[in-house]
Amino acid sequence: MNSNHGSVLIVENDAAARSGLAQLVAGAGFRVSTAADGREAIDTLDRDAHDMMLLDIWMPHMDGLQVLGELKRKPVRPKVIVMTGDDTPETLLLSLRQDAYQFISKPIELEPLLRLLHGAKAAPATAPGIVVLSARAGWVELLLPCTSDVVNRIESYVANLESDLPSDVRASVGTVFRELLLDAMGGDGHFDPHRRVRIACLRAKRMLMFRIADAGYGFRAADGDAGSAGDRMERTPAAAAVSPMLRPGMLIAQQLADELLVNEARDEVVFVKYLD
Repeated sequence: MNSNHGSVLIVENDAAARSGLAQLVAGAGFRVSTAADGREAIDTLDRDAHDMMLLDIWMPHMDGLQVLGELKRKPVRPKVIVMTGDDTPETLLLSLRQDAYQFISKPIELEPLLRLLHGAKAAPATAPGIVVLSARAGWVELLLPCTSDVVNRIESYVANLESDLPSDVRASVGTVFRELLLDAMGGDGHFDPHRRVRIACLRAKRMLMFRIADAGYGFRAADGDAGSAGDRMERTPAAAAVSPMLRPGMLIAQQLADELLVNEARDEVVFVKYLD
């Protein structure tokens, strides 16, 4: 069997689900091993390293969060995709704090799962990790290395944290978040994984707020417009290299925000959406 796609350890206590999932993943070209609980998973990794792990959260003997804690102490560990029917903010944030690479909700659909596995396999193994500064459901704050892979990972987490919002609102704020994050990592940041952006996602009963600090020159807010021709001529070469116009995320945010604030240095933006 072609196993060029890498190796996957499937950790699932339900025997039928474990067997069916193993067949599907193996059929897609991955080398597959299985474990019935967390303790067996750790023992398996001690004998044979794997590129990725599909990890159920709620299992007897040692649950998925305990497995993640054990893995943090290992010098070499797989990228973990958490599988759970419990996609509450608390569970998602606990898995993120424990360095889970990504998560997928049950029941598992094959195509989204394969996309996650291929993305995890292609992601750099040595890139700096995500630093969790706050993991409360109403206040998530993170330090993120500047990589497009991290954008995809965090976008998925944030979308599920806001799963109770109407689909149109969730889609629009998700688009704004993604584009502002790409803005923050681009420019002078050059998607350098050793540079970081700081983000906060705050949720109140009547408000959703994103606060994103830029890793490079700034968001080019220009106080809501592109500035005068004279202003553009006076900007530094570094500023001109970025563009005198707004970055894409700022243009989208201006259209969709109820309030949009940029600090004096133009290197931090706050996006506010009211929910009633």
